[in-house]
Amino acid sequence: SVYVLFTGIATGLGMQWTLGFVTFVALWFFGLPTAYFFGIYQAGTLEATWFWYAPPYIAMNVVLLSIFVTTDWHKISQQVREREGMDDDDDDDDDDDKPLVHASNGPTIMGTAFDHAENGTMDSTLANEQTSLLG
Repeated sequence: SVYVLFTGIATGLGMQWTLGFVTFVALWFFGLPTAYFFGIYQAGTLEATWFWYAPPYIAMNVVLLSIFVTTDWHKISQQVREREGMDDDDDDDDDDDKPLVHASNGPTIMGTAFDHAENGTMDSTLANEQTSLLG
């Protein structure tokens, strides 16, 4: 399951080729020959074949973790900012007082029920409508 997490991180960072290379080398040049040797050549069982697929995944986790640790995160941040058209000067932003999340223009389903509940005017009809919309 750690490998799946690292796959998502590598994909999010745009390192698909690195991920593909690490996976290809670990599984085709290490995992498959090892599984073949212990599962078929040594007259092992299917269980032995599957067991020897775990070490390549451990190796991939170690390699991907080392790649993530040694990655220049500042450089990646700059590349994302350039790609998205964002300014890189955080010190002199004039929009510091603007909210990061804007409120919607109208009540939400639960917002209406809570607004009425705070005012003490929530009746059973409104509660039934809320329940029917959610379920």
